[in-house]
Amino acid sequence: MKKLSTTVALAAAIAFPALAQVGDVAPTTTNGKYYLNFAGMSLEVDPAVGGRITSFKLGTAETQKKKLNGNDNDFGSSLQPAPQSIWNWPPPPNIDNQPYTASIDSNKIMLVGKEEAALKMSVMKKISVSAADTSVVIDYIIKNTDSKPRMVCGWEVTKITSGGLIFYPIGSGTGTDMAKWTTTKNGIVWYDHDSAKVTTNKGGSFRSDGAEGWYANVQNGGVVFIKKFKDTPADKQAPSENEIKVFIRDDNSYLSYELQGPYTSIPANSTASWRVKWYLRKLPANIKATAQNDALVNYVKSVANRTITAVENQELATASASIVPQPIVNEFSLQLDHSKHPVVDVLLFDINGKNVKKYTQINSNELLQKGDLQKGIYTYTIISSGIMVGKGKMSIE
Repeated sequence: MKKLSTTVALAAAIAFPALAQVGDVAPTTTNGKYYLNFAGMSLEVDPAVGGRITSFKLGTAETQKKKLNGNDNDFGSSLQPAPQSIWNWPPPPNIDNQPYTASIDSNKIMLVGKEEAALKMSVMKKISVSAADTSVVIDYIIKNTDSKPRMVCGWEVTKITSGGLIFYPIGSGTGTDMAKWTTTKNGIVWYDHDSAKVTTNKGGSFRSDGAEGWYANVQNGGVVFIKKFKDTPADKQAPSENEIKVFIRDDNSYLSYELQGPYTSIPANSTASWRVKWYLRKLPANIKATAQNDALVNYVKSVANRTITAVENQELATASASIVPQPIVNEFSLQLDHSKHPVVDVLLFDINGKNVKKYTQINSNELLQKGDLQKGIYTYTIISSGIMVGKGKMSIE
């Protein structure tokens, strides 16, 4: 029997949204920063600067604009409250860039900010992975610390590397400066930050209502960065704001890829939450990263809005895989249909939800060694061709 590596990162993209369980990947922490590594992607969170996301990569392809110097707050992804008229400028520090208290709970990175006294509000963020659709799940929670209700919405401000395309479906609401920066075809707004556009337009912004609940950016390396969210109708958006906004730095060093949630009344001493999902994909070679490309739009929709067919539901209902024997003494095997699932990945988690062992790309009928696993109860996930085919508990003697 061959020796199995437990250090290879999980490369499968698990396919079924119906199986989505937020917290499928255990975060790690190094030098005060928190990390999620999964399916060839990596995400970094820095609690010291507003609990913001400071890196989001597919392989070595970085999407986030990096910090340039000690006084630079124009990097990564942060949350701000909207409308901007309630704080003007600069952004409220305890929400935007001051330290958050960080912890890990059920495989979620938990970030809690201090109260912004002038606004009588504070922010919590929960960041995790859903292996079911290979996405990062970000839950923003705004707390109203006032003794009376107030209206506010979340505003995700993501600084990304310059160049590439931004596109999204346009909604019914009005926009600002759309004609200067964008073109529209078949209901899709396109902004092309190519070299010609960069030299003729030195900085600015545009914004509008969106539709369908997705928003996409294709960067120059062919990496697609998609945001998915519940669409906010035009009449539920904050005053003098819009659901979608793009800001172009005047030196063209970065773009700000911005999204706002619903304008919500939060009762006194209560909270409101807003969820955004992030996806990273390598654009297929046969789809060109060009504006007004219907194939590109269809590809993004297939990632953001994949549904389960009746056939897949039937396959899911009948699929089963388990680990035998129980309890395990030294070695174990997989009980499954080896003709359908010849190669699988097996992930083991301890009682705290920490991923303690990975068996990747193994022959499904070979014996696996418990190795250095300690006596106790574990949970496991079995993945075949990107599909979860088994999940359960196991005991090690």
